[in-house]
Amino acid sequence: MSVLREQMIRDMNLKGLSQKTIQSYVRYIVDYARYYKTTPEKLGPNEIKEYLSYLISQRKLSNEYVRGCYCAMRFLYETTLARNWESFKIPQLKRKRKTSEIPTDQEIQKIFDNAPQEKYRTMFTLMFATGMRIGEAIRLQIKDIQPERSLIQIWNGKGQKDRVTLLSPSLLKELEEHLEKNKPIKWVFAGGKPGTHITARSVQRAFKNSLVKASITKQFTVHTLRHKFATSVV
Repeated sequence: MSVLREQMIRDMNLKGLSQKTIQSYVRYIVDYARYYKTTPEKLGPNEIKEYLSYLISQRKLSNEYVRGCYCAMRFLYETTLARNWESFKIPQLKRKRKTSEIPTDQEIQKIFDNAPQEKYRTMFTLMFATGMRIGEAIRLQIKDIQPERSLIQIWNGKGQKDRVTLLSPSLLKELEEHLEKNKPIKWVFAGGKPGTHITARSVQRAFKNSLVKASITKQFTVHTLRHKFATSVV
């Protein structure tokens, strides 16, 4: 499996997949190989169907996990092993669409007002005002803020794609105040160690603390800010 794993990692790097996706795909395939106690090269469509069925019916894993495993297997057989995946006729589990609860304007304001620190309030405002993902927001660099064009440049977003988002006057003012107060060198939201940015986990923790302080019991997550942005622009 070690040689095949290296070949698959090489192919995923050539394809431009993110390191997070590469790690997940490798983990899926390693578990698959361990289940049959043999290399995936010796396995085919019947074994794949049996394994996916086992994940659903016996291990009762989430829809998201099974879909991820399916994608990893497809990449392995179709790209690395150069097999005809379509001929395998492996059914793909449908994506379950969750209906997310959208916070009211009053709830959003309460979340902002109860942020544990100024930098987290600015982070929440940034995500709400631009629709940026948490991974994009924590990696925002000072040079990516373009006030003369009223834009923020986002590099390597979802799917490794670059894009821009609008920068409103009110958001620019808050970002400028944040930069003046904290004086970061590179990252807009600097981490505790020199040269680092804050982590997604710290932002998620701060968001949960904001909900508690605001006495909001609804199951909102930091991603809710993106959902609110989406409903605001529709």
